[in-house]
Amino acid sequence: MSDFVMALKEVKPAFGIDDKSLESSIRAGMLPYGERFKKVNTICSDFVQSIRNASSATPLLTVLLEGETGSGKSALAAKIALDSGFPYVKMISPEQFVGYTEFAKVQAIHKVFSDAYKSPLSLIVIDDIERLIEFIHIGPRFSNSILQTLLVLIKKRPPADKKLLIIGTTSMKRIL
Repeated sequence: MSDFVMALKEVKPAFGIDDKSLESSIRAGMLPYGERFKKVNTICSDFVQSIRNASSATPLLTVLLEGETGSGKSALAAKIALDSGFPYVKMISPEQFVGYTEFAKVQAIHKVFSDAYKSPLSLIVIDDIERLIEFIHIGPRFSNSILQTLLVLIKKRPPADKKLLIIGTTSMKRIL
């Protein structure tokens, strides 16, 4: 029986909560630092409750957290995702796509959204959007296929009786 329990712990489910990548975004934990932080945290928690209690007329809600690099946007998004209690929670982050071709990135992003549509209540965190679309100031250059994939999937209405909350993070709101 102990071998069976150990095997269950080793197997990572395809669906559910991607707690490893979310917890790595909150390495040092979360410290409430000021009224502005508390207000943003409360608003985001209200968005979670709003999508949970939303009617079928409003099954999609998108939120963009913007701030300086290192200000805690990813940590806040990860904390909200972990605290949501949703059955399907995934994080799309540039770190998980190192070495991927552009086509492979598009396929992986599409799979996360396709899997989210299978759950009645889902939350997707799209972390560091400017790095995900491979934006560089020189030129400026970015991956149009990844950008178009994100734009289509972010605006796509979930199937009937499914609800989706998308939280994006960026340090370049003016560029986006």
